Parts: sequence; structure tokens; C-alpha cells
Amino acid sequence: MGFFDKIYWTRNLPAVRLLESLFVRNKCGGDYKNNVLVTSDEEETLDFLRREAPRRRSQQLRRLKSLVMLA
Repeated sequence: MGFFDKIYWTRNLPAVRLLESLFVRNKCGGDYKNNVLVTSDEEETLDFLRREAPRRRSQQLRRLKSLVMLA
């Protein structure tokens, strides 16, 4: 999950703080660090999306297949 425009997502609409709290309270702090990016750097955002998108899609497909929601 990527949040572009760090100032907006941390100050104007502090959704990132809430999201981080939810991960940490559910003992998934490592997942937060591995799966959430908050940045104002375009290249960093693109690198994150390129790196994470294919892996996530395959995980989602496996999960749907295991739930018999996809043939």
C-alpha cells in the first residue's frame, strides 16, 4: 500500500498514523514496515509498486483459489 505525498497523509489527513497503530496493535508491525510506503519521492513510489505489485497479485490469486472463489 503506497501513500504518495508524505505531508498530506501524515499531517493534513493523518491516515498513516491510524494505519500504523492498527498494524502494531495487532502485532503486525513487521507487516506494516514491509507493506506500507509513505513518501513524497516519485522514484521511490515507482520502485515500491514495481517490486510489490506482482507478488501481491499472485498471493491474492492463490488465496482466492484456496477459498474456491476462482477456478
